[in-house]
Amino acid sequence: MKGEIKDCPICGCENAFNPSYESLNDLARSYDICPCCMCEFGLDDEELWFEEWVAGGCEWFQPELKPENWKLENQLKNIIRPYPFVRHYSEMFYFGLGAKRIATPISSLVQNAKASQPKDSIKNE
Repeated sequence: MKGEIKDCPICGCENAFNPSYESLNDLARSYDICPCCMCEFGLDDEELWFEEWVAGGCEWFQPELKPENWKLENQLKNIIRPYPFVRHYSEMFYFGLGAKRIATPISSLVQNAKASQPKDSIKNE
């Protein structure tokens, strides 16, 4: 997937990477860490990480970077599913080049994520 990768493809955190990456392959080699879901690319970058983050209440790893008007449902529009399989060895390749961004079917993800958040952390309902 070529282009500007600046949002976390796992949790959808906007502008998570500065500078941005040219491809998912470059991101995987970076070992950069998302400030929201704490995914360390090259180690944790798989859909299971997202499921664990949701089960944990969608807590921000660096809460001081959480935008003031943050809404989970807006963030989830940036995730990439299916997330390409990554081999974490000396040479990393992405399989499943048909990865695409989710457009709409995030309602169940939003419900699951909201249900796992403490009531006082859900704003702007």
